[in-house]
Amino acid sequence: KDNEAYTIGEYTVLQYANKVLVDEEMGAYHNLVKAMLCYGGAAQTYFDYQTDKLVSDGIKLDSTEKIPEHIENAMTVSGKASGITFYGASLVFENKVAVRYYFTYSGELKDYNFSDDLTVVDKGSLCYVEIPGVNPQDLDEGFTVTVNDTLFVTYSPMNYIVRMYGKGSDSLKPLLEAMYQYYIAAEQLCSTLA
Repeated sequence: KDNEAYTIGEYTVLQYANKVLVDEEMGAYHNLVKAMLCYGGAAQTYFDYQTDKLVSDGIKLDSTEKIPEHIENAMTVSGKASGITFYGASLVFENKVAVRYYFTYSGELKDYNFSDDLTVVDKGSLCYVEIPGVNPQDLDEGFTVTVNDTLFVTYSPMNYIVRMYGKGSDSLKPLLEAMYQYYIAAEQLCSTLA
């Protein structure tokens, strides 16, 4: 009846993932789920979170691809805005990846308008904005931030993965490898569904 709630079942992400892994009708999703769990386990290890019970325990990917050494057009900066300069970009590893853009600025931060009403976090003469919720299959896409409609910065999360894999810390590399495999699995699934 109306206004009555029914609980049919509750799953944790891990319980659902394990269900997908054993359900033969979910075959196309197996590699994606395995890659997701491997990324989750690598994130647990990197961030030292419940490492005694990794979500990836016992999971092995059917195949892996090597992270490329270089990618084209991973970042472009065009135009300029008086008093503000693009400083750099990075990734924020959460449930979904966020792309963070850093800028140095002078004067008042309120004088700068960022695209898409992005939230600006002020750190003194440095500020940043984030594009949240990047899906794994979109890690090779360029995401653009505009400042005052005259400065345009396009950055691909894949740039961070490739660059940091080449020069980052050894502790970060397994997380980047797992993220790259998650991207490959998501891309493959999306292409089969298209």
